[in-house]
Amino acid sequence: MEKDLLIRMQTYEYEQRIKYLEQVISDLEKELFKKDCQLRMTSNVVVKSVPSKRQEIVNAINYIKNKPVKTKQDKESLYSLEMVLKNMK
Repeated sequence: MEKDLLIRMQTYEYEQRIKYLEQVISDLEKELFKKDCQLRMTSNVVVKSVPSKRQEIVNAINYIKNKPVKTKQDKESLYSLEMVLKNMK
């Protein structure tokens, strides 16, 4: 394509060169668009939903409750999280 482009740029008149370049650019844009669409169709992106604040607190409470050995800090945190959850509307 580069050789063809160079030859055409040297042999054609100005208007013909402009038209040819516009056609080349259009073809390249179409090709890039096709590749972009194919890439989007073949990509397997998993989007995880963001948990709400209430759900985050419930998860934290469950984590602390399920710990085999709870420290004093864990017990205090558990109490605090339960109070926060209770006061949420």
